[in-house]
Amino acid sequence: MSFIRDLFFSQRDSESRRIIDGYNEFLLLYQNKVRIARDIFPRIGKAVDDKLMEELREVRKLNNRIVLNLNSLFASTKKGALTVDVKSKNLFISDTVSKITDLQKPQQSELSVKLRQDINQGLEYLGFIIQILQRQNERIDKLEKKRDDTESSVILAQLISSEIANEAKMRILLRRFLRTLKLAIVKEGKEQVEDKLRQVKFVEVLAKGNELKDFYKIYVDSFPPEERDPYVIFANALRQRFSKKAVGGTFHLLVAKKDRETIGGLAFDFVKTPHFTFCIVWWDVVKAEYRRSGEYIGSGVFGRMVEIARQNNSIGIIAEINDPSKMTPKQVQEDSIDPLARIKFWQRCGVRPFFREYIQITCDPKVYTAYCSLFAFPLTERWASGLTAEDLKEVLYWMQVISNYYDPEFLKNYEPYQRMIRVIKSGTFFSYYTI
Repeated sequence: MSFIRDLFFSQRDSESRRIIDGYNEFLLLYQNKVRIARDIFPRIGKAVDDKLMEELREVRKLNNRIVLNLNSLFASTKKGALTVDVKSKNLFISDTVSKITDLQKPQQSELSVKLRQDINQGLEYLGFIIQILQRQNERIDKLEKKRDDTESSVILAQLISSEIANEAKMRILLRRFLRTLKLAIVKEGKEQVEDKLRQVKFVEVLAKGNELKDFYKIYVDSFPPEERDPYVIFANALRQRFSKKAVGGTFHLLVAKKDRETIGGLAFDFVKTPHFTFCIVWWDVVKAEYRRSGEYIGSGVFGRMVEIARQNNSIGIIAEINDPSKMTPKQVQEDSIDPLARIKFWQRCGVRPFFREYIQITCDPKVYTAYCSLFAFPLTERWASGLTAEDLKEVLYWMQVISNYYDPEFLKNYEPYQRMIRVIKSGTFFSYYTI
């Protein structure tokens, strides 16, 4: 959680140094606080024993240090601590933004608005942290006097839960806040920072939100109606991600962002079979105006997915990709991009075709397409030369049961699925080939 890593404040500016040191201390303290919060959360919400009370006293001390750190952080700016009134906060925001850029330059006006928002949101969130830690301490004080105060214990649990739930949001807001402070208090290197603001970043979507909505809009613009899944499928898959552990499926969504604009993304699942775990790519999209921009959006988001796949002990990545050798001229013409160019891109990434007889099955049994082939990116030696018939059958089966939610009994009579199984049983060896 060291957001400070990317920031390079001037060593010659003592005020800049003080602010950077203050933030370093705050981030280290708060990182430790969230770690402790996760540890004690399962044990609060009821009567407090001696061991837990001792831990809560340490939490209170840490909370006090964090609040003191934040309240003194801007002391020498003569704008007061973060707990001052709204007028003082607005004055700080105004002074900061005025140092960022020349508002008379039309090309800078949009950036200035975004940076003003970063400062505002960052200050508001730091104020939220102060408030929630002070409220925690109030409840710890009550529990110290009366260990069986169930109401205080439950409220404390709720406050800590809120802190944990907001950690991801905190990471984003404080990173932007610090980035904007750099522009405000450092007299050199602004061009490099502004360039960095415009770089493409890859963000994992942990719950429904604007990134999911943005991704889905690009998805709708990129695929014909017969290939699309409804929005609710994506939203439910993200919501159910952690509740699906019993059957081994975990849905992930990575989006590519340029500043605040979502410009592409990749949706994928991890599927755990009785014998191995593999990753299945469901949808990859890039916003139309960025497809030929040379920003390496597709390869960047794919590379991030490979990292996550390795961390999850996946033996390989499976992808369904439109195959021009199976498409009619009309289907090729209506595709969002040249399907041959798409395949060449994936092959440059190391993804290779191995099952031309594949039929793409969706969550709706009435909707399936026959012009995709199945591709693989091996992460272990097991799939280095291709998939065996047994591995392929296992991949197809669990793709439908876990990711497409099909009942195993239904698959026994589902013709598109059974057609693929018949091909596999015919004895074809599923090694990699070239399109």
